[in-house]
Amino acid sequence: SVTFMYGGGVLFGSDNFVKGIYDSTWYHSLIGDLVFKWHGQVGVVGKNLSDDAVPVSERFALGGTGTVRGYSQRKITPLQDNGYGAVYGTKEAFTNLELSYPLSKKMGIYGIGFFDAGNTWKEGEGWFSSTSRGGIASPPLGLYKSVGLGIMWFSPMGPLKIEFGHGMD
Repeated sequence: SVTFMYGGGVLFGSDNFVKGIYDSTWYHSLIGDLVFKWHGQVGVVGKNLSDDAVPVSERFALGGTGTVRGYSQRKITPLQDNGYGAVYGTKEAFTNLELSYPLSKKMGIYGIGFFDAGNTWKEGEGWFSSTSRGGIASPPLGLYKSVGLGIMWFSPMGPLKIEFGHGMD
């Protein structure tokens, strides 16, 4: 999917920004009931025709369920120049690689193993650049990585997941 958002400017909103996100998911059956899932997302946000700064609420921060598991919610983000306080990114990229296998087809319970990687970059930082975060250099290609395991249950109320991730950087 491709999402495009425009705030403020000719629409007279109070937040001025232009934001684009590309999100993709692909599934492939490997051996028997073993399924490989790839999910990736790339996003960028910037100023619209005004000179107002991009609102913090529209900037990117990764970590937690749905992005890079194994890190706290919104933990992966650029910091202020002094190393304290999040400024959130104007660019983001992350990917999730996942294997799932049914533990009980009858009950709809699946085991999951995953590897995630991603980062956000602020204005002036290049895509996939290894930039310092609080005086500590980020990993190669600037991507924070995690691995983990989980269980998913397709319950009558909808899918429920319990996942345990470990940040590697």
